[in-house]
Amino acid sequence: MAATAAAALWSLAASAAFSCVPTPTGVRVDDRYELSVARSGFRLGVGPKDGPLPSPMLSENVTLPGFTRVRGGCGITSDHGALVADIGDDGRPRFVLMSPGDEVATTVLVSEAVGGSVRAGFTSLGGAAARYYGTGGAEEEMERLTSEGGSAKLFNRATAVPYYFCTAGYAVLAVVAEWPMGEYPYEYPVAWRRAADGDADWRVTGRDRVDFYLLPAASMDAASQAYWDVVGAPAVLPKYAFGYHASRWGWETPEYITGTLQRYREEGYPLDVMIMDFEWFTDSLAGDYYFFPTTGTKDWSDFGYNKKTLPRPRAQLAAIHASGVDFGGMRKPRLGNAANLRTATRQGWILPSRPETLPELLSREFQYNKRLLNFTNPALRDWYAANMAHYLDDGVDFFWNDEGEFAYFMYHYWTVAQHDGLAAHDPDRRFFALNRAFTPGNARYGVSVWTGDQHATWHALQLQPGYLLTWQLGGMGYVTCDVGGFSEGVVDEELLVRWYQVGAFMSYMKVHSALTGKPHFPFLWSPPAAAAMQDAMLLRYRLTTFFYSLAHKQYAARVPIFRAVAAEFPDDARFFDMTSQWLAGTHLMAAPVLHPGGRKTVLFPALHGPSARWYRFNATTVVDASEVTLTAALDAIPLYVRSGGVLPINPDVANTKALPGGPLEVQVYAGEDGTFTLYEDDGRSNGYKSNAAAVRATTFSWDDGARTLTWRRDGGYAGADVARDVYVVMLSPEGRWTTAPVALEEVGAIEVTTATASVSLSLRDDAGRVVAAQTGTIAAGWERYPSYTERRVTVRGDGCELRFTAFDVEDEARCRYDAVEVFSGSALLGRYCGARLPQGLVIPGGSFTVALRSDARVVGSGFALDFACNGTSVPPAPIPAPERVLCDERLALRPGASSFACASVTRGYDVRITRVELWTMTPAPLCGAPRVGLGLGRVRRSFTAAEEDWTAAGMRVRVAAGDAIRVKVTNQNFLVCNAEVYARLFFTRV
Repeated sequence: MAATAAAALWSLAASAAFSCVPTPTGVRVDDRYELSVARSGFRLGVGPKDGPLPSPMLSENVTLPGFTRVRGGCGITSDHGALVADIGDDGRPRFVLMSPGDEVATTVLVSEAVGGSVRAGFTSLGGAAARYYGTGGAEEEMERLTSEGGSAKLFNRATAVPYYFCTAGYAVLAVVAEWPMGEYPYEYPVAWRRAADGDADWRVTGRDRVDFYLLPAASMDAASQAYWDVVGAPAVLPKYAFGYHASRWGWETPEYITGTLQRYREEGYPLDVMIMDFEWFTDSLAGDYYFFPTTGTKDWSDFGYNKKTLPRPRAQLAAIHASGVDFGGMRKPRLGNAANLRTATRQGWILPSRPETLPELLSREFQYNKRLLNFTNPALRDWYAANMAHYLDDGVDFFWNDEGEFAYFMYHYWTVAQHDGLAAHDPDRRFFALNRAFTPGNARYGVSVWTGDQHATWHALQLQPGYLLTWQLGGMGYVTCDVGGFSEGVVDEELLVRWYQVGAFMSYMKVHSALTGKPHFPFLWSPPAAAAMQDAMLLRYRLTTFFYSLAHKQYAARVPIFRAVAAEFPDDARFFDMTSQWLAGTHLMAAPVLHPGGRKTVLFPALHGPSARWYRFNATTVVDASEVTLTAALDAIPLYVRSGGVLPINPDVANTKALPGGPLEVQVYAGEDGTFTLYEDDGRSNGYKSNAAAVRATTFSWDDGARTLTWRRDGGYAGADVARDVYVVMLSPEGRWTTAPVALEEVGAIEVTTATASVSLSLRDDAGRVVAAQTGTIAAGWERYPSYTERRVTVRGDGCELRFTAFDVEDEARCRYDAVEVFSGSALLGRYCGARLPQGLVIPGGSFTVALRSDARVVGSGFALDFACNGTSVPPAPIPAPERVLCDERLALRPGASSFACASVTRGYDVRITRVELWTMTPAPLCGAPRVGLGLGRVRRSFTAAEEDWTAAGMRVRVAAGDAIRVKVTNQNFLVCNAEVYARLFFTRV
């Protein structure tokens, strides 16, 4: 609304025919409405009393001083805009919400019915084009991002909250007075519905008081910031929570537990958390206590351990922790022990049972609704926390709370009982819980939510991104799912792999399966599927530092970790309802495969900078189209980064406790400037909330024009887990450059040198005349990771001779790291480097590729490749058995196991591994007797240092190998001090 229109509104308000009485917090209109300032907005109270209604949804001190009453009118203003009363068409007051720029966001007209119900109409100035986001809902609502309204409720696979953001420029949260738990079992008596004209109609049932928190917001992110100001920002979860969680129903014996965790460690699958279903505290795997009598049974233990699964709980939990794994166990909100039930019933702690209001299955067959605890009672919460306290002493790290949808705020008060119990036990320990549903405000305690008992179907997988995005917009900062679905039997293997890939880009990765289902642990599946799952897990772990930093930003700046593409590109109609692609932060876009067969259509928002572009993640490939349809290999996740992206990438680690794991890699994507703030802390305490010395924040800034990354560090945290060294990987269409690591001081800078050496390819006829030519460049930069630059030329002739006229490297002794490779199709015709360049190589006619590999600095003028072709047939030179490099990997060697896998082996063909080379880039003393294991499919071979040739240049292992689909090198006791080992695998195609 322009300033002139705003002035007219003020004038109308000034002449309004209704009472307007000042109050300590704002103004009261006609003794029925109260206008006051709230965090990031305003409160419109409807009802006969002053002051905000208490609600577990709200953070402390949600209403604030610091307002100005409208001069000569009825309303209040603040830094967030204005809320003004004027006269509606029916002569009754209406309320106008205005932005700080005097733009009208919405008008509210309230009507009240006999019996205490309230109806409020919110007019959208955007008309039918207005869109609504953030209410959430059930499965049918997860196929789209926008909302059409509904009642606030929660149950399995569904959460809806009394909130939305409207693109007209505002958000609203409705709050009513609390009621005895059980009166409305799983619904909140508030609902809204979008009308055809774009307006929103709110209805409050059975209540004569309601507070509408009206929050001016020009964007999704602004709405999230204002909303979390009102209900509380999501606390930062413990660092281990951001890793991989191995869960199943059916952990049966101590030997099974130990063997499963050992397989994760020994086979190179990162793992942070083990979760047990309810069998951990019961002696029954299948019965649970769904069908117990209402009085319970005398032999049931509500707060004990399963004597078969955890016969020595303290010792077993200590062993799990010693392996680097944290432990969580499921809880239910009911009792089964007869004595405990008598106590709870006598104290009035049992939730009133109203079977007629429960879903049909629960009311007719299950009796546990008569044994549910009423967590609104403070005495019950104290009793519950006291009985749970020994678990914290024994080594249980967190609880997984299930089936708490019997009252709208049950999860809230259940969480409070656990949160306050931990605070009494260890006030500095960070709280974490996993719940099946949520209400606004839960996240401020450190709660995460999973999407419920999902079916193991492709359709269910397609819904998971919708849950992630709509529930984050609804106020839950951390959303995950049961990777693979909560499935009986054997899930489709391709589906499971794709679910892993989606899970890698949710708040954390958690696999789970039903009692009779095949567990979704990766090593139980075929080698190609296991390799693809491992790739997704390793990628997730390389991004742990990135996601953890975004979690700190979510807490401090109230910006969601994962964001709809529409949040960043609000004017592109293609993304208004899209859930199949989403952003992590501002620049990384995930578009995982959600359908069988690997087909995926990816849409790219337009970028408007002169050098702005989309890259494939971790690649120099640029996407020049607005839409791409592709078929992704089983182990491929379509990921993209826009120019200006600054991404911290940590080394491969076995779990988050192994961070930093080596030098921090900072990837920058050339074309625009960019920034990113890296947050580091101890990952377990609450110090980050109030103590600057408990956090270290390093802001990296990329100057694209100067090709320089600078940083400045704030905060005093200096634990052993902070990054000590940093290097830059710059990706551009011209190539990939990697700098040498430098110390990550308080301030610093790294300039990326992008000097290039010329490469010219020319084709000559028999008279020596150039008949075709192609020129290109190869980067002359220091490379930590081997890279290729390829030029393809078509030879017109019966035979041509390839001659090298120059090829200078800094150190000829390292020529095995620097080479020119010539291929005809997939056949390697020759590999040359350093001083051992041939006089010439005769190649047949047709298409061939020259691959220029550089792992070291190329100096001088580079090299020129000339092609001299004779008009007559020249017998081709003998071609050795074609051998190609399968992969090059870098291992950061630490005590314990270090491993890597060459998943590319599975991409479309079978291979035979011919040899393996391992070497250190610099001499390094040994810290023990290394034992190197080479795994080829199901074949295992191992070697010790005494059997191999260790030299100053490094170690080389040559083995004969059989057919292989998957290759992994594992170092059981490979303790090389202060060194990184590079491994190269060679193969031939079968």
